Amino acid sequence: MAETQKQRDIVNEFFKLVTAQKFDGILRLCSPDCQIHNPYVTGTMADLTKAMAAANKEGRAQNPDAGF
Repeated sequence: MAETQKQRDIVNEFFKLVTAQKFDGILRLCSPDCQIHNPYVTGTMADLTKAMAAANKEGRAQNPDAGF
């Protein structure tokens, strides 16, 4: 039960960081040996977070009123 709550807390923190556009903060939630399974991004989790930040910047420019 405690492990499930810990996992929920991590997921909630992940989405808080994403919605706050703090993509570098996501890295502290990842295991050092984390593997990327996203077919659109190659490299490390740092590369993935850079891609997320770039996509967010581009998306916000195209849709400034978008929100969750």
